[in-house]
Amino acid sequence: GLLVLVESSFFRRNPLTLVPYLNLFAGFDSPQSLARGADSGGVLRNTGINFESDGLTKYPTLDARGHESYGGALGVEYLFDLSRQIVVEGAVVERMEDSPAGSEYALGVRFQQAFSKAWILRLDAMRGWRE
Repeated sequence: GLLVLVESSFFRRNPLTLVPYLNLFAGFDSPQSLARGADSGGVLRNTGINFESDGLTKYPTLDARGHESYGGALGVEYLFDLSRQIVVEGAVVERMEDSPAGSEYALGVRFQQAFSKAWILRLDAMRGWRE
């Protein structure tokens, strides 16, 4: 398979703390990573927070396999003083052909707070739906 992935961020006055981004993808056939373990998530894991599970509970996300699909994620990341992060994102997966899986949409929010170099609190919320 083939995966075309375009990741972009838009710099503003505070490029280190306020980062709007738009990531787009198109997956043809059945793309797969050559260097990533099968249990580390799909090839679209880095596309946005709505494609990335937490690795602990494996809560469901948008289809991150990229099989015969296209879509993307639009979001904004705010880093405060670099010890706290908030991300708000909308994402979509559309199918290239008729598929029983249908289209997928999601809105997601992430909050991270570092307490030390060894401890971090991360809270994720996601609302997804299919059509």
